[in-house]
Amino acid sequence: VFQFIYCLPLKTLGAVATCLLVVFCLLRQRFGRKAWWKILTCAGLLAGLALIYFQTIYGRTAMQAQMTPMLDLFHTYRALLAGGDREILRMNFMNTILVCPAGLFLCELLPKKWNGLLRLFLTTVLLGAICGAIEYCQYFLALGQAEIDDVFHNTLGAFLGALVCLYPWRKKK
Repeated sequence: VFQFIYCLPLKTLGAVATCLLVVFCLLRQRFGRKAWWKILTCAGLLAGLALIYFQTIYGRTAMQAQMTPMLDLFHTYRALLAGGDREILRMNFMNTILVCPAGLFLCELLPKKWNGLLRLFLTTVLLGAICGAIEYCQYFLALGQAEIDDVFHNTLGAFLGALVCLYPWRKKK
């Protein structure tokens, strides 16, 4: 399924992602106070984390030798500006969008009485740390090239998901 989604044009993918975020927010506005909403949100978070795992670790086979980790932040954009393949933009966008649902669901699960900035910060840092650990696993287990750009884009996705969650969709009374 992810490979099919990966092959969609970026504009289509962006439109679909935006629609899904809006649907989530509308459902939260309508059902957010129901008891089953937290269970559904927790299931969404687990599904988001599973998606991250299956796209980054599971099913990959170890390479003969570990690749040197790419610790140069924004090296993908410099490569693009130097005439690199535009596929770089797709990879960065997909790395961002991959973690966005987990950021949305995790932020939704944190207590509403907490300050919004605290929820945003915790969601971003926790999911960023998880993504950093995944990149480390990819390096340590020789499952691919570990890149700081991947961690940056994954963390950006967590941030954007949490930001959408914090937007005041509910009507003020």
